Amino acid sequence: MTPLCELAIKHSCNRGGHHTRGGEPCHDYTPKYFKLFELSAPFVQRVLEIGVNSGAGLRMWAEFFPNAFIHGVDINPGCLFHEKRITTTQGNQGDAGSLIQALPVQAPVWDFIVDDGAHDWPSQKTAMLTLLPYMTGDGVYATEDLTEVESTILAAVPPAYAGHVYDIPNGAGGGSARLLIVRRKQYDGY
Repeated sequence: MTPLCELAIKHSCNRGGHHTRGGEPCHDYTPKYFKLFELSAPFVQRVLEIGVNSGAGLRMWAEFFPNAFIHGVDINPGCLFHEKRITTTQGNQGDAGSLIQALPVQAPVWDFIVDDGAHDWPSQKTAMLTLLPYMTGDGVYATEDLTEVESTILAAVPPAYAGHVYDIPNGAGGGSARLLIVRRKQYDGY
């Protein structure tokens, strides 16, 4: 179990840690994320997450990335909140204009962008194509809970980027979830 898995448990986040939340098994994304950021976590400055829900994921990221500004975007105004280094705004990931309006900084400053929002491919694809230009040169873009076939997903990744789809086992209870990781080709280490 990685330190990020332990933070997922601490913050009741469904991303990992071999536990259940509300009786549902959690996905086991945290080992993959830990491997991606194990050495660079102190240097990450800005994290953007689509899908706020209870805020557990944002709080987990805030603790894992100790020097980062964390921003969440959600279509539901009822889940928006602000804490120390965490801000949230309303936005629709399926609408490029709405998504751009929800960004507090509209420049390529995001070191890590994670989509845990609508979980439908048309919205996930819109978010990815809209937000990749706002990612730093060596940034990481992740889309969780994919339902589309791998060939369709990878065909949507722009030519300057490399994408990889992973089947991630659920940490407690079997089954699996799919995760897309996208980076600029010159930084692709997978």
